[in-house]
Amino acid sequence: MKNGNTKASIKIVLLGILLFGISLRLYEIDEPWIGAHDSSGATNGNAAAFFLEYGLGETGPIIVKGVNSADPLSFNYYINHPPLNQIITYGSYILFGKSEASTRIVPIIFSILSIILTYMIAVKIYGPGPSLLVVLFMAINPIESYYGRLPHMFVATKFFVLLTVYLYILWIRTRNRLYYPFIVLTLLLGLFTDWPAYFLPPALLLYHLLVEGKRGIAFPVILNFVAFLAFAAFMLAVMHYTDSYGLHELMRVYEKSEIAKDFSFLSVFWKNGYYILLYYSVGWILLVLAYFCDLLGMKLKPKSTADHRMTREQKGVLLILFIVGTLNIALFPKHSINHEHWMEFYSPFLALLGGFAGSYLYSSGKWRRGLVIILVSLFAAQSLFIYARRQAQHDYFPLTIEMAKSVKNLEVDPVNTVYLTPFLVSNDIFLFYSGSRIIRINNIESIRDLDKKMPGVHFRYISIDSESAREKAGFFSAFSESDLKIWGLYKEGEDPLVKGRFLRKILCINGFYLYSVHLNEQPAY
Repeated sequence: MKNGNTKASIKIVLLGILLFGISLRLYEIDEPWIGAHDSSGATNGNAAAFFLEYGLGETGPIIVKGVNSADPLSFNYYINHPPLNQIITYGSYILFGKSEASTRIVPIIFSILSIILTYMIAVKIYGPGPSLLVVLFMAINPIESYYGRLPHMFVATKFFVLLTVYLYILWIRTRNRLYYPFIVLTLLLGLFTDWPAYFLPPALLLYHLLVEGKRGIAFPVILNFVAFLAFAAFMLAVMHYTDSYGLHELMRVYEKSEIAKDFSFLSVFWKNGYYILLYYSVGWILLVLAYFCDLLGMKLKPKSTADHRMTREQKGVLLILFIVGTLNIALFPKHSINHEHWMEFYSPFLALLGGFAGSYLYSSGKWRRGLVIILVSLFAAQSLFIYARRQAQHDYFPLTIEMAKSVKNLEVDPVNTVYLTPFLVSNDIFLFYSGSRIIRINNIESIRDLDKKMPGVHFRYISIDSESAREKAGFFSAFSESDLKIWGLYKEGEDPLVKGRFLRKILCINGFYLYSVHLNEQPAY
């Protein structure tokens, strides 16, 4: 009876943690794209809006970033990523209408499903012991709870990677060929969502060799061939719809010399190490280190070691997830430094590793149990603090408040109005508002030519008083000097809001999208 009550209590706690994680993700689900981290929402929402407006039959299965104003069916394509995430968002628009909420609901659903899948993998390879810690980690660490609601490709890709790994574990255990089509399907969905899924087939092959040997090796080899075919299919689509220029552009964007020219791998290592300690918390990393230190001590007592070692299967699953996360950072160093959520694929790896470590230590003695409680409490406190801090930077950054007021007070003409506004968060991170059109503007001459290129379009200028925004209480108290340096808003001896540096223009088409315009003067419209 007591055992039954304990199991029921654990299920209630698990449900409570899951619901709390869901509430973190649903916070401000319908807010405009006005925050420093909202560019992905505007960009991907905009691409989905093109699919909605023109249909996949016209656009083709490639992300569209703009339309030639002279020829509405001449699209400007964004070929840096596969299109499935935007296509799924397009499906959300069909079901729920085009809005910020219907854009965010897609990553939120995938993020919640990833919590559940990581829990299912933990139960499958560990048993129910580490489940509480695994769910807690996936539910509240800021990379998942804050960045997991941003409509970028990684959230959905991570879900498909986890689902493929889970199905692969089931196949390894049962050797049931009925799993074949499901594994291939989930892998393909991941491959057509974003590049990190391409790191999974080689990792599965290595896992198979280490855990299973040559028995059944044909299937993981076939999965690598499937990845090759998926990549070839995407390349053919790019060549077909972009007259081959897109293929050259794709190669240029991801060329090693291009992505790593400003960064040494040592700087990438240190920067991502800092991100791990910040977003995954010092407490969780110490929990993992405490397990390995304890295991090292146990090796001096061979008779006690066997109960605390991981099985080959457990090590293999961790290896798969570690390889995917590490290759994603190693092959795209520039992106991993500029975008902290690039480490997102480490979340399941650290959840499973830390969950096992905490469960083992908790059951190994009174003082270890106390250590686990302290470290997990530290993890929870740091995670919620960082979540709140990131949210505060979004909600209470003074100029963000001014932008929000301006955007919400617009009398939007959905057809023929272009809005210009001075707003910049950093040298390369702009504030966006969702939209159905994008026009790239590189200089003032381009803006002055817009009225010729787009006859009948009216230009309006949104005025934001940076002086009054700067006087808002708490600007320098809410954000440290290091924050301002990270954002590019502060240099020694320089006012972070000086006009020539800070006030650039953002283009908003149809009240829907804001884009960088490099100007130092207000257009005369």
